[in-house]
Amino acid sequence: MQTFCRLAPRRTSVNNWIVDLNQKEQARGTALVFVPHAGGGPNAFRSVAREIRRKLPVYAICYPGHENRISEPLVDDFSFVAEGIAKAASAYFEDRPFAYFGHSMGASLAHEAARIAALDKLHGPSHLIVSSREAPSSIREAHVHLYDDAEFREELLRVGGISPEVLEIDELCDIFLPIIRNDYKLIEEYVPTENYEMGIDCPITAFLGKDDPEALENEMRDWANVTTGFFEMRHFQGGHFYFMDDVSQVATALVETLHNNRQSSV
Repeated sequence: MQTFCRLAPRRTSVNNWIVDLNQKEQARGTALVFVPHAGGGPNAFRSVAREIRRKLPVYAICYPGHENRISEPLVDDFSFVAEGIAKAASAYFEDRPFAYFGHSMGASLAHEAARIAALDKLHGPSHLIVSSREAPSSIREAHVHLYDDAEFREELLRVGGISPEVLEIDELCDIFLPIIRNDYKLIEEYVPTENYEMGIDCPITAFLGKDDPEALENEMRDWANVTTGFFEMRHFQGGHFYFMDDVSQVATALVETLHNNRQSSV
């Protein structure tokens, strides 16, 4: 198994960060930008995007060293990744409205990207949807990235989101586990910035799987404290990766959330 070590950030083009999931659809309205979980990338959201793209434009963030950026070095610097997302989204969408859907690690990154946009006066999101991740005030200490390979695989099985069959194939694990471990290090070493509760005025909606072993409802309700805008919470059947369990239900909820946000801003 590949040895894990800290990898230094490098400069990357803003165009590398955003992947278009619309295929040939040309829907209008608020663009939905998926911000992936640890080890995830745009491919994790293609099923949900397929259900949405006739109603809303859909995109996803691709981190350095993941999927179509596999040739780039991995980055375990939270601030670098959050700033990359903020600048890429601001440039890509310019004056078009867009919203983040950040899942797990992606929720924290999307929140910080929104803060950076507000503080640096960049074009930022009109809505922030945080999924399966505790609020900054409730961050729990964790050291999963330091687990040995056997323990690490067990933890991935417990949380879900990756096929048990994949974890039994050493050749695939040699490719994927270093990427996932890198992302766990990134999020586990994340320390919320000072005054993290300031700077966000867009609405926040929290999505939570009812059987999620990782995100607790009271911890997710604290997301209400990081915005001066509207806050609501929505529950779904399933665990930490509930959006993979009932794609249609989640897709409908995402469209409704952004449609309601648009109506309330008129």
